[in-house]
Amino acid sequence: MKNVTNMTSTVNATSINPAELTFSNSERVGIGVVFLITSILAIIGNVMVIVAVIRSKSLQTTTNAFVVCLSVANLMTGLSLPWSVVGLLSLEGWPLASEVPCQLAGLVLLTSIGASLYSLAGIALNRVLIIVASPSTYQWWHMPTKIAGMISVAWLLPFLIVLVPPLCNVGKLGYDKNTHICTDVSQHPRQQDHRLAIAMVFYLVPMTTVITSYSLIFQTIRRNFRHQTEQCTATPMQPSDFDWGVGHESRKARLKQHQHSTTVNLFVNVCVFLLLNLPYGIALIIPDNKRIAVFSGMVFLMHSFVHPLLYGFKHPQFHHAFREMLHLTEDLQPSTGSGYTRNELRQNARSDKIIKGLENSKF
Repeated sequence: MKNVTNMTSTVNATSINPAELTFSNSERVGIGVVFLITSILAIIGNVMVIVAVIRSKSLQTTTNAFVVCLSVANLMTGLSLPWSVVGLLSLEGWPLASEVPCQLAGLVLLTSIGASLYSLAGIALNRVLIIVASPSTYQWWHMPTKIAGMISVAWLLPFLIVLVPPLCNVGKLGYDKNTHICTDVSQHPRQQDHRLAIAMVFYLVPMTTVITSYSLIFQTIRRNFRHQTEQCTATPMQPSDFDWGVGHESRKARLKQHQHSTTVNLFVNVCVFLLLNLPYGIALIIPDNKRIAVFSGMVFLMHSFVHPLLYGFKHPQFHHAFREMLHLTEDLQPSTGSGYTRNELRQNARSDKIIKGLENSKF
């Protein structure tokens, strides 16, 4: 009996040794507050995106199917975070009699993180197909069955890689005694193997897809604007140009302005993706990095409410829908965001395809 008591004491000391605790009480409160604010903003912002798509016919497009998928994933992230707040603010470990809610919250949190990354990859792939691919190729790729299949994969792959390894005793989901968060448990001997698998599945394909897609878009846009500038220079001015107050210099200035705006938008998209997502991906493959993983995870979770903000400010149709929902406007037509009139945009068929793709799919 004495041996059993000593063994139990040893196990308890090992599992909750103060020297192994990752965060002080004040740090736990701070992280909990950040998680709670993130949760509230994510829920409000992504509900607005989903409701906007439901209410507006113009937003019900194949491109926005991935946007809705992303918003659902971010919404699930926001709904799962309060359980981690419960663990962070409890000084006596997990306060509930059952750890099942924490295990489910960890499963939902990690799965939604993976689904959001694959949704971002789907959005990037859709953009590059709109701009680069032929109309027949785009129509073939974006049949409803294929879109549904891609969205299903975006959820199924993360779900399986999060759930199946713990069922095979590779990692564990639940309350982490070191970080006090509902996620994968760092005390499990094979937790790092589980994290490596998550990092490979979550980041390899989406990161490659996003970077490649935006690189192709950038190259195509530069080539197209160079061609448009040459056309403006080569085409003689017509009297109608003076009648309407649109001369060659004005057209060239607008081309330059729109090229700059488009380049900035692409740069912002890539930077937001890399800055918010890459640190957590790197942290997953570094062993014994509990503090780094949590703080980089806090940065990563910001994307759950950053994307709705980007839609509201950068996407003309979402901006219009949000203003209507908030009763800030009665009859506001979404602008093209380009500085061109519709007739000018249609002067070149290739240009129209690229501009349309940017308008319908940019943040």
